[in-house]
Amino acid sequence: IQSQAMASDYTLTLPVDDGNADQVLTTDGNGALSWTNSNITTVGSMNSSSVFSDSNADDQWLGLGSSSGRIQFNDVTSLDEILLLEANVGVGTIDPSGFQVGGVVVSEAAQGKDNVRIGLVAGSGAVTPRIILEDDASNIIWQMQNNNGSFWINSGSETRFAIDHNGNVGVGTLLPNGFQVSGAVSSARRSNSNVRMGIESAKPKLILEDAASDVLWQMQNNNGSFSIRNTSDKGLLIDYDGNVAVGTGLPNGFKVNIPVTSTALSEDNIRMGISAGTPKIILEEASSSTIFEIDNGNGNFRISTPGSTKLTVDGQSNLLIGDAIVPGAGTQAALGIPIGVMPSDYNTNIIYLYAANSPTGAKLYARNGQGTSTVLSPHTFKMFEQSEPLAWTHYSEFPSLGQSINVDMLRAIRLIEQISGEKLVYIANMETGESIGDEVETGELEKLKKELKLLKKELNENKQELADLKTLLRSKGIID
Repeated sequence: IQSQAMASDYTLTLPVDDGNADQVLTTDGNGALSWTNSNITTVGSMNSSSVFSDSNADDQWLGLGSSSGRIQFNDVTSLDEILLLEANVGVGTIDPSGFQVGGVVVSEAAQGKDNVRIGLVAGSGAVTPRIILEDDASNIIWQMQNNNGSFWINSGSETRFAIDHNGNVGVGTLLPNGFQVSGAVSSARRSNSNVRMGIESAKPKLILEDAASDVLWQMQNNNGSFSIRNTSDKGLLIDYDGNVAVGTGLPNGFKVNIPVTSTALSEDNIRMGISAGTPKIILEEASSSTIFEIDNGNGNFRISTPGSTKLTVDGQSNLLIGDAIVPGAGTQAALGIPIGVMPSDYNTNIIYLYAANSPTGAKLYARNGQGTSTVLSPHTFKMFEQSEPLAWTHYSEFPSLGQSINVDMLRAIRLIEQISGEKLVYIANMETGESIGDEVETGELEKLKKELKLLKKELNENKQELADLKTLLRSKGIID
């Protein structure tokens, strides 16, 4: 036998018999042929049909003769299947564990087709194991890698997700601290309920969107100030100095600018806000069903219950109790007490001031711890007629004794003037300052003066008689 590659004839010696079934001819390299058993037919089942042709036979296999470690060929479904049965698979390694890719170096450069590749990538630093997923339509490549003990997911040259070996998690950052998000986020509505966080316009934000209410809330650090805002720009703002604003605007101290209602909530609570243009603090106690309000109404500080003012301090420092009317312009530091009734009970350690009506008009009373009420102003002439236009009185009632007392104080002073001859009451015109009624000398006063002179004379005479009597008694030895 001479082949084209040989310069001379080549002799092959055939075996003397036809061999056994499934044996093949083999050569010793020197032209001697012999029958030998095929490795394929002894370790596999390819003898029944060809697995390399378009065969309908299933479960053909290559392997060690047992189910472990086989490469099995199936055609059960519309797609052909190649199964690796119970075997560790290694690519670039001779001692795989599970499916292991060893020293295979892959490129992170775009391949221009959809593909998944696994291997080692030599970057600027150490070689790192990676899984690379390339999408040709978007021309975007994603990479998952273990870089110096940190798990990274990259898109191009940007790290999108990272977990370091200490458990810190980062989104949009390479070196996270705790759970850190540095990726971009938009506050535009997405029309579904969601929570998202990130950076918008250089400001870190946490956004909570509720699709049912179509309301979006944002928490952010805005130039050093913490804010919680909704889509109407209302919420909470705390600046870096600790000032707090609730509602809108910039904070100054603790500032609230949101609506509030006086309607009972039937629960213990403190609430504050703006009601009909008036800032209010509302204190509600459920057990007593009472509501007290503190507000600034038209420049007046007020404490009230719904529909009833209890205390007012106006801009002129006037203190008004109850529904007392604010005094006119120019009045300062006045106390206004509305007409009421005498307290039905009293405390031994408390003095009560109250106003009440009388037949002659409203009067101001003081009630002490023993229940005695005294009129302070205006003056009461209950038991006698007023002695003169400017007269004033003392009037007190003693319920414990069932008695009252009324004293004309000006009349008493007038009598002292008449007896002493000294002027004690001074009256003047309020406009001119001119004194009125300087002369108090009357016929009655002259009479009193004469009587007083006679009394003084009699007193002197009595003194002389007393001295004479003492002299007589000493002479008799009765007195020393």
